Amino acid sequence: MVTTTKIDDRIGDFINRLKNAGAVGKSTVVVAHTNMLQSIAEVLKKEGYLSGYEKEGKGIEKTLVVELAKPIMYAKRVSKPSRRMYSKSRTAPEGRGGRGITVLSTPKGVMTSTQAKVNHVGGEVLFTLI
Repeated sequence: MVTTTKIDDRIGDFINRLKNAGAVGKSTVVVAHTNMLQSIAEVLKKEGYLSGYEKEGKGIEKTLVVELAKPIMYAKRVSKPSRRMYSKSRTAPEGRGGRGITVLSTPKGVMTSTQAKVNHVGGEVLFTLI
C-alpha cells in the first residue's frame, strides 16, 4: 500500500525511492502510478537499471511496482517544479562524464539524451542517473 501524502514532485520522489532502495538492498519499490512514471520506468528498463515493472490496482488505487536490476549510485533531479530546465538536441547533457544517463521529456516521449540527439529533438531535462 502506498502512503497517500501530497507529493509535489513525483519524479523526484520516484528517483529518490529507487536510489534509497538500492542503498539498503531492496529489490522492489512501490509508487503511485502515473503515465509519466511508467514512461520513465520503461526507459530505465531499456537502459538496464530496472529488471521490470508492473501496474497493480484500479482507479485511484493504481500503483507501479518496480524491480531494480542494479543499485543506483547517483541520482540528481535537474528540472524541478520551481525551476524548469530545457535543452536542445545538440546540447543535451550526457550522464555524468559519460558513465550514466540523462533522461529527457520530449514531444516524442520520454527518452535518454543519446536517443534525443539521434532523433534531433530537445525537451525538458528530468534527471541524471549512474
